[in-house]
Amino acid sequence: MPSENWKKFLQKKKTAPAADADSASPAPKPAADDDVAAAIAHAVAVVASHDDPAEPAPDRDADRDGATSSASDNDDDDEGEDLLDALAGGKPVSLPTSAHEFNLSRIPAAFRPALGAATPTTALAWFAHLNAVDGVVPGDTTKLGKYVALDCEMVGVGPDGVESALARVSLVNFHGHTVLDTHVAPAERVTDFRTAVSGITPAALKGAPPMREVVAQVAEILKDRILVGHSLGNDFDAMLLNHPKHLVRDTAKYAPFHEALRTSNPALRNLARAFLGLTVQQGEHDSIEDARVAMLLYRLHRDEWEQYLRKLAKGEIKLPMSSKRKKSSQHWDRMRNKNKRHKTDRVENNKRGKGRPQSRGKPIGGDAA
Repeated sequence: MPSENWKKFLQKKKTAPAADADSASPAPKPAADDDVAAAIAHAVAVVASHDDPAEPAPDRDADRDGATSSASDNDDDDEGEDLLDALAGGKPVSLPTSAHEFNLSRIPAAFRPALGAATPTTALAWFAHLNAVDGVVPGDTTKLGKYVALDCEMVGVGPDGVESALARVSLVNFHGHTVLDTHVAPAERVTDFRTAVSGITPAALKGAPPMREVVAQVAEILKDRILVGHSLGNDFDAMLLNHPKHLVRDTAKYAPFHEALRTSNPALRNLARAFLGLTVQQGEHDSIEDARVAMLLYRLHRDEWEQYLRKLAKGEIKLPMSSKRKKSSQHWDRMRNKNKRHKTDRVENNKRGKGRPQSRGKPIGGDAA
């Protein structure tokens, strides 16, 4: 027997006016399609309105670190806002920036310039800012100290100038003060000065001290000090010099920099741009400037860097492996697991009394008597 609900449904069906087939309007599109089309149109309108050159440009100094002055006390609430919600509300949306683009949020809070204050635009200005934050007495900036940054320039020797030879050595202290800056006379004839990159000219090497004398001077300065630089392995090779590994801070090998720039081999110019907002190595390189940039990068992140090294020494974290090392490691892991399984199978077979399977052939001596 039909239920009461079913009877009510049939009654409504009979009393409803029949729709005229000729005058029936086409079925409307699903609301979801209209909402999507409206959302896309609105997003395009919002983006176009903010790209209009007639609009005044937003104050970049106020929001470089990802927050305006009115929202600086409540950054966590803004981070959770959805992109589509922001577009629907007509708010300007900051699209993801390049990994190499400078942003004050990359600077540790202790060293970050105050909101509205001018950001340093040169390496020396950055050192002055950091010295002011640390309360360094101006007279102490020329002392050698515990930390030294190194950078070298090379020229080409041998056929076609393919091999590199030391041509300039620069050292700066913790405050960017020049400790040593000298050209070096290569032992071999220079076949390519690489002036466009190294900045070295034939005139610069005239009367320069020999390599042995310069390297001895550098080794004396570096003794028992923490050495900072970028791709220091190349400099060590050129000087035929070594330095204790635990005293080396190489900005090209610091894993957090790799993660920030999404590369395992970041260039110094990209690090300078991303973390300092500085443009370096445009044309001829300046070894003094490069050493200062390396020291700034280390000095800004020294606390995190040293903590990272302590955790690394304790085995709490592991160095990320390159793709080749990772594949090799995975291969040997598979081989070890395979051998372990085979060993387990042999032990189980021996326990069951199966042992090694016997030969099904006839005995060597012929049929048994």
